Amino acid sequence: MPLHPQSLERFQSALRPLCRGSRRIDCVPMPGARVTAFGYREGQIACTEDAEGVHHIVLNDKCTTSIGEVGQVFAERRDTAMLTFPCFEVRAQFSPGMSGGCVVDETGRVCGLICASCTFEDKGALPLSYAATLWPMLTMNISADRGDKYPRGVSCPVIDLALDGIIGVDGLANLDPAIFPGRVLPKTR
Repeated sequence: MPLHPQSLERFQSALRPLCRGSRRIDCVPMPGARVTAFGYREGQIACTEDAEGVHHIVLNDKCTTSIGEVGQVFAERRDTAMLTFPCFEVRAQFSPGMSGGCVVDETGRVCGLICASCTFEDKGALPLSYAATLWPMLTMNISADRGDKYPRGVSCPVIDLALDGIIGVDGLANLDPAIFPGRVLPKTR
């Protein structure tokens, strides 16, 4: 059952502390929207050495795609134990191992990351999975090497990956600069 428009407005309002003024954040899919999730449910690596000492590495990843409809959207968190961050339901089965894979909306934009899936004893029950929303991730510190022009082994907030053009993020000009001290955000047009 899709959320009432006022419920969606409450969700948008909860994310507004990241944004300037009352600009709408469009990266969260609407309830009822169709999304596609991509991930790897299984992977194997085989390494062999021939008689001459040459190594041969074979990667065998089993890609999985799951298509579903967005259900409820949780602005702050779904609960206080398992999904303690902004996320949304997807009425689709995300197989084990798909965690971290991307969820793409109908326009082809990444709108979430696979984070959980439920298994029900009732085989007739509709599948239910969850995706983490993207905007709150911009404040999270990660340890990632960003290339030769950056120091190695240094942690940085995800916003730096976006500002450096390593990942593409729409709407950076709408973010509140006070949330990202020391960062220069693009200007609104």
